[in-house]
Amino acid sequence: MLRSVTVVSTTEEGRAVRDAASPGAYERRVAEYRPLTELFRELRDETTDLVRNEVKLAKIELGEKLSRVGRNSAYTAVGGVVAGASLVILMFAAAAGVYAALVEAADLAHMTAGWLAPLIVGAVGALVGYILIHKGVHTISSESVVPERTVDSLREDKEWIERKVQ
Repeated sequence: MLRSVTVVSTTEEGRAVRDAASPGAYERRVAEYRPLTELFRELRDETTDLVRNEVKLAKIELGEKLSRVGRNSAYTAVGGVVAGASLVILMFAAAAGVYAALVEAADLAHMTAGWLAPLIVGAVGALVGYILIHKGVHTISSESVVPERTVDSLREDKEWIERKVQ
């Protein structure tokens, strides 16, 4: 193992001399070999820092994703309430229109048109609602909460550590 060697200055013959005018002005480190234990300690410390930073990154990324999902869920809920109230009014209007059409065009009795019109409008509304709910659930479930950037970064870190250890 070599230790640090300090070279002050050399003469033309190669002898070491100290510069009296400015002691230490020409000092420099020639070679430094560190013990294996120190290298492993440094690797351990750097790996610990790396893992801590990856955990911070994962927390930030998960926080961003959960915030986005939460915000969009709130929009969906409020939109659902408003759309639901509006849909009830539209269903009454549609049922009244179908009722009038059944009485006038199909010449059905008022009693028959009275239950058939809301049934037709309700069935169409239920079908449209089912399609929209199915699409919304599918879209939300396709959003992954896995922090992809963190996973990629961890994979790169693993490769880096493997190269360092070799």
